[in-house]
Amino acid sequence: MLDESGSLDNKTYADIVGWEIRREIMTELEGVGITPLTAHHERAPSQHEITFRHDDAVRSCDNLVLAKLVIESVATRYGLTAIFDPKPFDGVNGSGLHTNISLWENGKNIFAGVADLSDTAKHFMAGVLTHAQALSFITNPTEGSYRRLVMGYEAPSTITWGNYDRTSMIRIPLSCGNSTRLEIRTPDNTMNPYVGVAAIVRAGMDGISKKLPPPPIDDAVLPVSLSEARQEFHKSELFSDLLHNIAL
Repeated sequence: MLDESGSLDNKTYADIVGWEIRREIMTELEGVGITPLTAHHERAPSQHEITFRHDDAVRSCDNLVLAKLVIESVATRYGLTAIFDPKPFDGVNGSGLHTNISLWENGKNIFAGVADLSDTAKHFMAGVLTHAQALSFITNPTEGSYRRLVMGYEAPSTITWGNYDRTSMIRIPLSCGNSTRLEIRTPDNTMNPYVGVAAIVRAGMDGISKKLPPPPIDDAVLPVSLSEARQEFHKSELFSDLLHNIAL
């Protein structure tokens, strides 16, 4: 959130500054039927993160769109402007749209294994990683998206997965049972959430149908520009039917 002079503060992770605005945003979210979970100052100046409770795919996308409107409205009351640009400033962390996904069947999270991810979850993850380069055009649809996806700022730049590394494209949070999920860390807030989530699910389901194993962590790189991502998208057979439905 910025004022007319630029950054509202120069604080970093978990600083108390801005707590009253975050509290008001969470109250407003509850008022429109969204259940907020956490709110805190992030690492970059004037950067804040708010999370809300999971729901089915379409409702979660609806909640995201509505939450942005709420955040903008509350910021305006304080004479501020809320922005969702993935990389508004060089030299500091950008802002992602970390997307947590799990699949459910008959009221059960089928990503949960006995002591690890289920095979279904591993195949889903493999599908997302296999199609990562083409998928980037949908989840990261602006030039600013690729200013964020660089090394050194807790953003993914390679097609990797892991439990702890927050620079991985896919992180596996430490959770179990119905909380088991995959965190896709590539997307940012310029993504159309409905198209982006649908594309991620399509890639994951392709991995399930083909029983793909998670690829080795060999640091294959994500596209470094929108132009490169567009080229990968055009080459993709999985997303070929979307070519006529997305402005390229």
